[in-house]
Amino acid sequence: MTDIDMDLDSRMVPAQPDAARGQVRARHAASRHSRRVRLLKILLPIAGVAIALMVAAIVALKSFLPGINMPGVLFSKDGLTMVEPRLSGRAKNRAYDVTAARAYQSLDNPKVVTLEKIDGRIEMPDQTWAKIEAKHGRYDGTTQKLVLDEGLSVVTSNGYRIEGALANVDLDSGRMTSDRPVTIDGPAGRIEAGGVDVTDEGHAIRFTGGVRMNLLPVPAKPGEPAGGPAFRSNSAEAGR
Repeated sequence: MTDIDMDLDSRMVPAQPDAARGQVRARHAASRHSRRVRLLKILLPIAGVAIALMVAAIVALKSFLPGINMPGVLFSKDGLTMVEPRLSGRAKNRAYDVTAARAYQSLDNPKVVTLEKIDGRIEMPDQTWAKIEAKHGRYDGTTQKLVLDEGLSVVTSNGYRIEGALANVDLDSGRMTSDRPVTIDGPAGRIEAGGVDVTDEGHAIRFTGGVRMNLLPVPAKPGEPAGGPAFRSNSAEAGR
């Protein structure tokens, strides 16, 4: 019976002398490494763009708040409740339409606005759209901080979906942080992380807390081998 050696590409080759088998393994390892590098070069910039879209959508809220349209307003001794407030128009040449089920403003601290069931659609610079949803939000006009939590998601018109449990946004600096799990799904694959730190309005991104990537095959260019099966990594941390 002929001995069989199986490598990680599931290719079966006849047993060979140790030196020859070592060369075969080295070639396969180099090939796998090349595929991984090619996939990472494609997915990571796309992930960065997707997160940048989320930050841009959130930062855009800063210009929406002063021009809010309120079809229904309820007054009480504790504060002001706005029913189905809606914000729409253009900001920095971007169309937007943002609604909420309710917005509450306390008389004790009128600079703070609490939002419920946020639903927004915002145009991005490349003419794509980002749809943002969150169950709750809290805007502090004094500190220019915005917190979005529970059911936070951003879906882009070019096929990406970002989901998270919490986003802390500094509207002045454009920084967004989260110490809760975040996932990014799209045509190039999936990224899962325990948290994220986005600065420079999306131009600098740092994943934290056990990053995992599942990359989908890349269509081969003429004359190049196929990208091979998806590659999963449990050690692709961009930061801790």
